[in-house]
Amino acid sequence: MSERARGEPEHPQPGARPAALRAAAWISAVFNPYTDLTLWLAATAWLTPSGRPAALAGWLAAVLLPLSVLAAGRARGWWSHPDLIDRGERSLFLPVAWAGSGLAWLAAHRWAPESWLPSGFAVVLTWLAGVWLVTLRWKISLHTGAIGAMAGSLAFLFARAGRPEAALLVLAAGTVLGAAVGWSRLLLGRHTPAQVVAGFLFGAACAGAALAWILPPPF
Repeated sequence: MSERARGEPEHPQPGARPAALRAAAWISAVFNPYTDLTLWLAATAWLTPSGRPAALAGWLAAVLLPLSVLAAGRARGWWSHPDLIDRGERSLFLPVAWAGSGLAWLAAHRWAPESWLPSGFAVVLTWLAGVWLVTLRWKISLHTGAIGAMAGSLAFLFARAGRPEAALLVLAAGTVLGAAVGWSRLLLGRHTPAQVVAGFLFGAACAGAALAWILPPPF
């Protein structure tokens, strides 16, 4: 059964204007999950200067390592598309991403235990594990999911730090960005509307669940 037969589109929407498709391709390529994680790490390093060495180590493990495996796999024909459209290929790659984030979590605990990094990478690990389980039955959007997880974790941590205005700003920005990226994924035919919305909500839910579990009350 093909991806399209399972309700997982592969081609751009019919009748889409070339300019709109170019814009969608640009948005989708720029705001991919690894860009989202990089932006989150940059924000965390800016907010907690003592965690900058751990943030760099986390980027090497959680971003550069999986991207290197993805590039090597593309060169060897392991993955049919850089977005991992096929659910089977995605199921094989997600454990690599989880392992990289696991190394980043260890580095954060070793070098910056008082920063936001350990909690943030716990969110990433929770989200990746959940996405892998979902992917066994259904293809959820990783693009919108990463935005939901990163924006959700930053908002929760800002709220915890007594900065509700910053938390609301992060949530608003994350929602706008998630909508733009979701639009791009729909126009390019990578996902259905349900997969886009579910991806964002699932990412945010994983952030809330992970942080509520690991942070002491009141939360």
